[in-house]
Amino acid sequence: EEEKSEEPAPITITKGYSRDHRPDLKQFIIDLIVSGDGGIPLFLRVADGNEQDKVVFGEIAVEYKSINKSAKCGLRSIYLKKGDL
Repeated sequence: EEEKSEEPAPITITKGYSRDHRPDLKQFIIDLIVSGDGGIPLFLRVADGNEQDKVVFGEIAVEYKSINKSAKCGLRSIYLKKGDL
């Protein structure tokens, strides 16, 4: 049986909170999880420009954990055992 791959949802490039104090520019967000011992990228996702970190961190952790079953997710961190990369 063939696996059905979901079509990725398009993101909205929109005005949102700007940490660069540039509310005149539209933006999008890159959610990136990297290893703590060298910054090796482990997970990448793009998102709408007005997405709030506090709201979606749990969703990102769940999505990453579904890919890497050995990940342990905390309030603000994701932990892996050494060698699980």
